[in-house]
Amino acid sequence: MLDHALAVESDIAKLREAVAKASAMHEDDLRNETVSKTRLELAYAAFEELTTAMNDLSKSTAASRESLKRELDAKKALQDYKRDEEKTRKAHGRHGYPSSTPRLR
Repeated sequence: MLDHALAVESDIAKLREAVAKASAMHEDDLRNETVSKTRLELAYAAFEELTTAMNDLSKSTAASRESLKRELDAKKALQDYKRDEEKTRKAHGRHGYPSSTPRLR
């Protein structure tokens, strides 16, 4: 009977040791899982920021191209107007009409 009691105590000690090792391993794995989830959440947040930044860049690039087109159109209109006025001024000068517009630059 004493042998059986000693064997039971020994088995219980071995099982407690196995439980402690398994518990410690589970705690490590749980910590690693938490870290991995946090990293995944950060990656998703970074991806959302990247997507937002790409959309913002796309919109601002389109706006910049449109404003450049308007600027170039306005400059061309000014150059065309100046050229036409200069032609008119020269034509008036050749025909002896006084010019009421100053020379444009």
